[in-house]
Amino acid sequence: LDVTVEKLTRHYVGAFNSKHPEIALPVSDCMLAIKDKSVLLYSKIILPPAGLIGDCLGDGQEVFVMTKEDMARQLREVQSLTLQLEDHDTNLVSALTITREQAAEMSTIKEEIDETVCHALLVGLGSTYALPVEPSMRMADIKLFISVKSGLPLNAIDLATATKHQEIENDIDLSIVPDEETCEEHSRRVNGCTITGPGIKTALCLCYGIRIVDPVYGFRVPTAHLPGSFQGEPQQQSGPQPGFSG
Repeated sequence: LDVTVEKLTRHYVGAFNSKHPEIALPVSDCMLAIKDKSVLLYSKIILPPAGLIGDCLGDGQEVFVMTKEDMARQLREVQSLTLQLEDHDTNLVSALTITREQAAEMSTIKEEIDETVCHALLVGLGSTYALPVEPSMRMADIKLFISVKSGLPLNAIDLATATKHQEIENDIDLSIVPDEETCEEHSRRVNGCTITGPGIKTALCLCYGIRIVDPVYGFRVPTAHLPGSFQGEPQQQSGPQPGFSG
């Protein structure tokens, strides 16, 4: 336990090189690392060379040998994801067709649903809400409604459609919906019918989830969501539940 990280690195890499001389690693280029607190699986933190193993590692903790190129690759991955998220946020705002004031005026249905009126069923965090929508409204507008009513940042919200998993029982497949897709386009694509004109309207069933803030990098991770995201009540009550009002 009083061995330094640097000494353990030299010992381990030396043993590896003796066993695999055809793919030997330069000892001076190698560092020991452990998984950090980021939700990104590839994100790791380098252990200080002068640190003692007993201070740096816990019981049964997994240790990785990282080269300088590995760390450079990790940095590129994070930078690339950061740019993707910035582009996503810009495109999301560009896709909006309503203002925050207009979103604040919207409210969910608290009485029996009029099936001749277009509406979306929003399922997530253990609840289901019915929201009147217009055929020309976009998925981004529904996100804005959720953002305004919940107080969450706009870029924290994902909307998705859910289908039963074909192989895993009691599991679902999620498909994130495009922000620029209109309610009419979504209805035609998913339900195979229009919600424009007179007559009965098929509801748009949309699951919503809240992205987790990465504790290391500070951005909201598109593949990690709060518990209960995209899920209704375990035993769903019939009809929408009151919510997102105001």
